[in-house]
Amino acid sequence: MSRVTRDAAAAPFPAPGRSGQNPRVLIVAHAFPPSPAIGAQRPWGLYRHLRECGWEPRVLTASAGDQLPGVIRVPHRRPGERVREWLGLPANSPGAPGRALRSLRRRLAEVSALPDDERGWLSPALAKVLDPAHWGEGFDAVVSTSLPVTAHVLAARLKERTGVPWLADLRDLWADNYFYPWGAWRRSYDRRVEKRVLAAADALVTVSEPLAQALRERHSKDVAAIPNGFPAEDLAHAGIRLTRSFSITYTGSIYAGKQDPTPLFAALSRLLQEAEGGPMSFEVRFYGQNVEQAWLRRAIASHGLEGHVTLGAMLPRHESIARQRESQMLLALDWMDERQPGVYTGKIFEYLAAQRPIVSIGPPGSVVDTLLQGTRAGCQFQGGASLCEFLFQSYVAFRKQGHVPYFGDQASIEAYSHARMARHFARELNNIAAR
Repeated sequence: MSRVTRDAAAAPFPAPGRSGQNPRVLIVAHAFPPSPAIGAQRPWGLYRHLRECGWEPRVLTASAGDQLPGVIRVPHRRPGERVREWLGLPANSPGAPGRALRSLRRRLAEVSALPDDERGWLSPALAKVLDPAHWGEGFDAVVSTSLPVTAHVLAARLKERTGVPWLADLRDLWADNYFYPWGAWRRSYDRRVEKRVLAAADALVTVSEPLAQALRERHSKDVAAIPNGFPAEDLAHAGIRLTRSFSITYTGSIYAGKQDPTPLFAALSRLLQEAEGGPMSFEVRFYGQNVEQAWLRRAIASHGLEGHVTLGAMLPRHESIARQRESQMLLALDWMDERQPGVYTGKIFEYLAAQRPIVSIGPPGSVVDTLLQGTRAGCQFQGGASLCEFLFQSYVAFRKQGHVPYFGDQASIEAYSHARMARHFARELNNIAAR
């Protein structure tokens, strides 16, 4: 593979596989373990499995933690976090002062967080990775993964400085993000920046075919759809002790107006009223950073489920996995906007690994709906009689057998492992390197 060195001060680039070694790839990932962010799992899977596919991985990350071979850690905190600590306020300050601070921070961020809140990481991370101590003989390719999009800006700078081939991985879209937080003027600005930055990428990757098609139309580039996955060790094994109650568990964040558990509440409330042969006994458990929300409390109360639904705090990942494995059923909340059929919820792949029946609330035909049908790991509903019937039959099976039966197809589920994901990435890296 030929390289063009555009900066005389940059280290030289060897040909791939020089001295019999695998070509090296730098993974630019703001989040990386031990960060609990769901976005840390994709680069973690690449770090662990790309070597098996013929690429030697290195990682540049903002996540602090224990040193791992080939991982360059440049910890970074947002300016807003430092201001909050200087004022002595907790992370989610209650009452009027907290609301006022969050509102002010949001208004300032729209005009100053360019391209995003993590822009302060760009310069120190770029300087660190270009240090000869880390750069060494150079890299044969770069993969940047977002969010945050600062990772792509950093990779574009590396491409400009060194000419190294670059694969941009957009787990979520940039200016057309399904949860875009800013107004129209900012979206217009971000679209221009996105077009300029990604023009330097050799190819793009995203997580689903609908999102890949959206990127092809915007950028006229090769775009591969590579879903997220799960670590092989997360696959539940025989002998897991399930809860003795009919439990339905949700782990992860909930976004008001975007995800909606109320169809589940309505179905359970109806089953409570129509139950024959004694009252139903069940528990619905929510665990997440932001599940304690007033609208969710109101929805629970309006359906008379206060004694059946609990809202818990965010759990460490290993505890979250344990709650998933022990649950009789798992609740997924798909994105409700039918105009966004390509959005995978962050936890759906962890759910696959837990190997418990999944009941998902969302529109038909989405990628989550297709995933559940293909793996037979669960069913997706918008609500109504079909959801009631599914829950009732699951409850009847639980009462008879002591557990809800699971019918997931093992071979189909294992196709979503991190190892399989890494093989797809290696194929894309081989393609851009061959050019």
